[in-house]
Amino acid sequence: MKDFIAYSVKNGIKYATLCHPVQDADGKWVKTYSNLGRVLNEEAGIYQSRERGVFSFNMETHEYGRCQRV
Repeated sequence: MKDFIAYSVKNGIKYATLCHPVQDADGKWVKTYSNLGRVLNEEAGIYQSRERGVFSFNMETHEYGRCQRV
């Protein structure tokens, strides 16, 4: 199973969470989650969080980048 981004809407604001599923020794899938924050531009992968400010995230390389506020 590949990593994926799960989206949710709270109070009309879209948020993103990175989900990393891993199969344990018993063959069961265990998922770990990393909060990406508020979605500013879904297509460009631009998010905003208190921890990182405004940033980009590349799903292919799993790298965070800096960007100007959209």
